[in-house]
Amino acid sequence: MNKKHSILFLAVALLASNSAKAEDAVNSYTMPEVVVTANRTETEVEKIPAYVQVVTAEDIRDSGAQSVPEALTSLSGVHVTNNNKDIVDIGGFGETANRNVAVLVDGRKFNSIDMAGPNWSSIPIENIERIEVVYGGASVLYGDNATGGVINIITKKSADKPSFSADISGGTNGKVRQDAALTIGNRKMSLLFGATHYATDGYRDHSEAKQSGVYSRFKAQATDDLLIKADFSNTNSQNNLPGSLTATQIIADRTQVGSSNSADWSDSRLTILGGGFEYDAHGWGTIYADASYTLEKRHAEMPSYVLNTDIATKLFAPKYVLKTSIGGMGDRFIFGADYQVSDYETFEYSNGTFQNHDRKSIAAYAQNELSITQKIMLSTGYRFEDAAWDFGSSKGYVQTSAKKWAGDIGLVYNIQPHSKVYGKVYRAYRYPVSDEFYNMRTNTLSVLKPASSVGYEVGSQYAVNDALVLSVRGYVMGVDDEILYYDSDNRNYPETRHMGGNLDASYNVIPNMTLIGGIGYTQAEFTAGIYDGKEIPLVPKWQGNLGVKYNWTSKLHSRLMYNYVGEQYAGGDVTNSSSKLSEYQTVDMAFDYETKHVDLYLNATNIFNEKYVSYVYYSGLYPMPEAEYTVGMRVKF
Repeated sequence: MNKKHSILFLAVALLASNSAKAEDAVNSYTMPEVVVTANRTETEVEKIPAYVQVVTAEDIRDSGAQSVPEALTSLSGVHVTNNNKDIVDIGGFGETANRNVAVLVDGRKFNSIDMAGPNWSSIPIENIERIEVVYGGASVLYGDNATGGVINIITKKSADKPSFSADISGGTNGKVRQDAALTIGNRKMSLLFGATHYATDGYRDHSEAKQSGVYSRFKAQATDDLLIKADFSNTNSQNNLPGSLTATQIIADRTQVGSSNSADWSDSRLTILGGGFEYDAHGWGTIYADASYTLEKRHAEMPSYVLNTDIATKLFAPKYVLKTSIGGMGDRFIFGADYQVSDYETFEYSNGTFQNHDRKSIAAYAQNELSITQKIMLSTGYRFEDAAWDFGSSKGYVQTSAKKWAGDIGLVYNIQPHSKVYGKVYRAYRYPVSDEFYNMRTNTLSVLKPASSVGYEVGSQYAVNDALVLSVRGYVMGVDDEILYYDSDNRNYPETRHMGGNLDASYNVIPNMTLIGGIGYTQAEFTAGIYDGKEIPLVPKWQGNLGVKYNWTSKLHSRLMYNYVGEQYAGGDVTNSSSKLSEYQTVDMAFDYETKHVDLYLNATNIFNEKYVSYVYYSGLYPMPEAEYTVGMRVKF
């Protein structure tokens, strides 16, 4: 590994030595001015009592990322693993990470009602404007799932004038991608329509995958005060599932299919229809409304079972925002409600087990942001949610309900422009999902309690000068009734503790070269019961990255990134009785040549052919690809 490290840092040095060859300078780093995720409405970053990171469309371009999880791998507080499907963890929740991070698309909840997690493949990476990541509990605004943090994927909007873009690429392991988008209209009314297709032979035997989809967005400025929006998307996915391997099998051939997985496959269709409006009542505030209907149909076949699943979800989310002044101090009041109805039906043909699961929830929330002085802002919030479940299954029928509340209080002090120190205290929660209640493989039904957490966090984002920005965060979070799977059963565990921190930096060494890096520490462990003192599985204590972004000319951009992930216990090993999964290190590289109408790009991941595993469940290992390359072209008019 030392040789690889030496090569990386030599490359950084060579880039610096060639700085005189660059033709044009780039703008120095500044913190993103406005984000929408932290308060469900546009807010300046330095006024938010939370640790916020933003991945822009430019960052995605420079990184060469081909999916949302890939775009997040360079964030020090985000851990991405893969077991035939990407899992994104914030806060150290391991195998339940996809139920403890709220994932949104344009502010609309994207989490599934079951353990499958978000359908990342249904989000075309080329259609993303930016990704906002807010760390720490955020259940006041987002309710269920927002225990560890929030990821809000903000897509590109239909433009105010006609435009067209297309992207075609190919690469290692038979990867092929085509995307196209067309916008027609003007400032008053516009329509965007896009289509995407992706296919790969896969790194391993029997790991072929295909995804295709269409999407559209409509907006109309009906009056100066009223904006109407609508959207539609439909995504189809087909995947062969190579399964896990033993350590012996990996040594023999890490690309082989699992011993009993040669016939495993799945397909799915996800359809989303949504719409809403924004009405500016001027001095009386602004009214927002959003509604959506989501239908997901899945089919999976494996030697032990054949499974059909249908999930229909209806959402309605009105919101009211009032900006005013109290005693000469600026004040913003946010009040909203979330209503969700989910119908989940699944049937397993091999043994005739079934589940019909209906969940209804209604919540109201309020948040107030008071500017005590020009530099000090106090934020307080509260949410109450009432949820009810109605189960019909092969094991019997159960009705249950839960009333949960969340709250937070945060204080921000703006040291100077683009700089802040903050502290916050929060209470968050997450509900059990359908297949945590009922396990169709074992035909067992468990009535579980929702998990609740209380967290404390302090941090700072500080622009030392125009070139250097430092960000630091420390947190501790206690969780009661955390839900984990062990010994063929889902259980509530009495108490767990998640604590850690992040340190990130961005430094413009010279106008056309920026060094970026970060390090994250997470300690997640049981603090009561028979596993007191044991680590929560699939949570590495250390992870980090170091890289350089270099603009050779105003048109030619490059990025070189080193990534490190530390040791972790295997999924399911709550007793910590097995050896840890080994640490691993990868290096990625990307080049992009951009002109007015045409971009050419080359991306390479794991360029030193690191043979590593990012996910292990009991003794089942999921090997990751060695070096992969992608070359492509974008056109835009």
